[in-house]
Amino acid sequence: MAQIELPDRGQPLDISYLSKIAFEINRVADLVSVGSGLSKIKYRDTNTPTQALTSNIIFYAETQKIVDANLSVQPNAPSSFDYSGIFKTTPVVLCSVTSVTGVSNLYPVLSGVTQSSCQVNVFSSATSGAFSADVSIIAIGERISS
Repeated sequence: MAQIELPDRGQPLDISYLSKIAFEINRVADLVSVGSGLSKIKYRDTNTPTQALTSNIIFYAETQKIVDANLSVQPNAPSSFDYSGIFKTTPVVLCSVTSVTGVSNLYPVLSGVTQSSCQVNVFSSATSGAFSADVSIIAIGERISS
């Protein structure tokens, strides 16, 4: 990268010197632009809910045991995961069944994801039988500024 010489004390700034500074700033901006493919640097110029600062991202994780004594084609009662007071906006939430006893092919379905909580129903391809399962969630979002 080209070096711009520092001005001497008391030296007046001229058009040539300002032009060099502007040229180098524009060149660096072109190198880090998304379309150039030359850099993996990402930058943003506004703070919107879709562009949170990495330093403001927070993770919340929880595992709950769900027990259903009479599984039917209908879903079991949803389990609620409460993470109120943590996120500034609605987080991205992932869930999975981490252990199962009683039946096979259980899968979780998220519903009602909000800034403060979410609901998880567990479904199965089985039409009857009791089961217990551990369901884990991870919520990722922007923390409430303190």
